[in-house]
Amino acid sequence: MKYLMQKISTALLVVFVVASCDVTNQTPQQSLPSETVLTTEQGANATLAGAYSQYQVVLQDDYVFSELAADDAGHSGSYPSWAAVDQHNMLASNAESRDLWIDYYDLINIANNLIANVPNIDEEGFSDAEKGQIVSEAKVLRALAYHSLVRWFGPVPLITTPTTSLGEESFVSRSSVSDVYSQIATDLGDAESTLGANGSPNSRSATGWTAKALLARVHLYQGNYQDAYDYADDVITNGPFSLGDYEALYGDTPSSNEPIFTLVYTNEDANNLSFFARPNGSGGRYEYAPTQTYLNSFESGDLRLGRNLMDVNSDGTPELGKYFTLEGRDDVIVVRLAEMYLIRAEAGVQTGEDESDILDDIDTIRNRANLSDINDPTPGVQDYTDQELVNFVMQERSIELAQEGHRWHDLNRLDMAASTFGISQNMTLWPIPQREMESNPELTQNDGY
Repeated sequence: MKYLMQKISTALLVVFVVASCDVTNQTPQQSLPSETVLTTEQGANATLAGAYSQYQVVLQDDYVFSELAADDAGHSGSYPSWAAVDQHNMLASNAESRDLWIDYYDLINIANNLIANVPNIDEEGFSDAEKGQIVSEAKVLRALAYHSLVRWFGPVPLITTPTTSLGEESFVSRSSVSDVYSQIATDLGDAESTLGANGSPNSRSATGWTAKALLARVHLYQGNYQDAYDYADDVITNGPFSLGDYEALYGDTPSSNEPIFTLVYTNEDANNLSFFARPNGSGGRYEYAPTQTYLNSFESGDLRLGRNLMDVNSDGTPELGKYFTLEGRDDVIVVRLAEMYLIRAEAGVQTGEDESDILDDIDTIRNRANLSDINDPTPGVQDYTDQELVNFVMQERSIELAQEGHRWHDLNRLDMAASTFGISQNMTLWPIPQREMESNPELTQNDGY
C-alpha cells in the first residue's frame, strides 16, 4: 500500500511525523531532530501526536494483510505484492513487508525519542505527571509496534534507544521472540503502573485500561494463560466499558461504550480500508474481498453479517464491511471489550475454569449477535474437550473480530496456519526485507527464504 509520504530508514534519527492528528491540540512537527523539538512541552505533545499519526499509517496495512494472509479474505485486485500475501508466497523483495517493517520502526524511533527525552525537559509548568503520561503513551505505542513486528517476522532487532546515525553503531542483530515479548510486557506494565485505571470508552489515545487490555492479549500470545485471564477479567469486571449494539461500533457516528482504544480518522487524515474493499463501480479498487469460506462461516440469524459484509451495488458482489466510507473517515478500533471476553474464555480453558463460565463468556458474544447459547448438556461437568472449547472461541473470534488484525495471527499462534493453508511452517513468518538485509549486515534471514 503506497502513501504520499517519505519513507525513511529505520536507523535515521528523526522525529518523523506525517500528518495531522486528533490526539492533541498541538501541531505535529515534521522531520525535526530531537534536540530541536523535545525541549518543550509543546514539542513533546506535537511529537506524541506524530507518533499516533504514524500508527494510523501502518495500522491499516496491518489489518489488511492480516485478512489477506488468513482465510477470511482473498486477493481480488491487481497488486502482485498483495497477491503474494494471500498466496503465502512472500519474497524478501516484497514491497508490502518492506514498508510495514519501515513504518513500524519509524514509529518505534519516535517512541524511543519521547521515552528518552521527555523526562529531561525542564520547563516551568510541565509537571512530572504530564511527562509520565506522554512517556507511558509512547511505551504503549512501542509495545504495539513490536507486537506486530514479532508476529509477522519472528525475531526482530530490539531497539529501545533513539537511533542517532547510519553508521556501524546502528547495526542491530535480531533479538529472540522471548526477549521481544519481555520488552513488550515491560512497556505495557510500566504504562499500567503509571497510568493506573484511567481511561474512558472510545479513548482516542492510549490509557491505563489500554495497557491492561493489551497485556491480556500479549499474555495470551505468550501462553501465560493465568495472566491473560486475570487482565481480561480486570478489564471486564472493573473497567468502564460495556457491550452494546454491534452496529453502534461502526459508522459515521459510533455510539458504543465498548471500544477501549480507537484511532480517529477524518476526510483529511484518512484510512484506505474501505477504498480497497469497494468495487470500481463504487469508487473503490476492490483489492481484497471475502472468501467463500468466510461467507459460509456465518450462522443463520447472525446480526454481524450485516456489518461485516456488504453489497454497495446490490449486484450480489460480496464486499467486506465495517469500514465503509470511501473518504476514509471511519474510526479504527485497536482493542475492545469483546476481545476481552474471548480472551478470558480461551485462557479459562487452559487454566481449568468451569466449563459453564467459559461458555458464558462465549455466549455473551453470541447473544449480542442474536445467536443462541452453545448447548451445555450437564452444567458443572465438562462435556466438551479443551480443543472443542478453543474451537468455539476461534469461531467467535473469526466473526466478531474480523478485519481487526487478528485472524492470521490467531491461526499462527495456535499452530494452525500451516495445516490450514497447506504451507510449510517456515512460510508462517515473513522474510526479513531484502532492503534491511543489505543495509544491516547483522541481520539474518528467516529459514526457508
